[in-house]
This record gives sequence, C-alpha cells and structure tokens, in this order.
Amino acid sequence: MKKFILLIISATGLVNGLSAQTLTKNTPAQSLEVSPTHPSVMFQTVTGSINEINLDKSIKIFPNPTSSELNIVLEDGFDIKTCDLYIYDEKGKLVLTERNHSFKNKSLTINSQNLAAGLYTLVLKTTNNGATVNKKFVVTK
Repeated sequence: MKKFILLIISATGLVNGLSAQTLTKNTPAQSLEVSPTHPSVMFQTVTGSINEINLDKSIKIFPNPTSSELNIVLEDGFDIKTCDLYIYDEKGKLVLTERNHSFKNKSLTINSQNLAAGLYTLVLKTTNNGATVNKKFVVTK
C-alpha cells in the first residue's frame, strides 16, 4: 500500500515569512503556522492510500435513499473477502457494527429497517489490508 500526503494551501498572505509560491512539497506541515494576523492563510493535510482511492471507486451502494435494505456491490476487478461495517448517524453516533461480513458474488446487503429516517455514513474497513471507504446514504420511512 503506497501512502501519500497532499498539502493544499490557499494563501493571500505569508506563512512563516514565506509566500505561497515559495512553499514546496518538501515543506513539513508541522513547520507551517497560521497567525491571527494572516487569517486568509489556511492549509489542510490529507493522508490516504492508493488502495483506498481505488476501493472508493470500486464500491457502489444502492438504493440511495433506502427504506429497507442497502446493497453494497464491488465492481469487476476488485475483490474483498471480508470486511467490518460501521454505520454512523448524522451526529456521529455509531448505530450499527457488523464484523467479518463476507461478500458473496461481490455483493452484500445490510438491513436498514431498524434505522431511523436520516443521513448516515457507512464505513467499510477491509479485514485483509485495513483500507477504509466512507459512503453516505439516506434512510427514508
């Protein structure tokens, strides 16, 4: 699994005395400081992996919105044997956990009848390499 770090910088002022043009990919994120005198300077560090990006594109959920069950399907060319599933409500509360869930014929189904109407986040974590994917879905009643 290849790891990458993406540093996104938006600046109209200076960071540690450097203009945005002089910051490079070698500038450590820890060395960047945003002061109250330069409120228009912001940065964000995003860490992920190539496997997680491919996994995100390879998993489809439907129907969305759903009222009774949510189907999770793997696209051709991607294989997951087992995964852990976590569902969080819109307040971030964990409302459902299913461990060692198996994909059969590259698909699995989650019963959503016991979930209240609202917005949810499905977190799928593969058990073989730990890659994770977040998918949003809506439950209607």
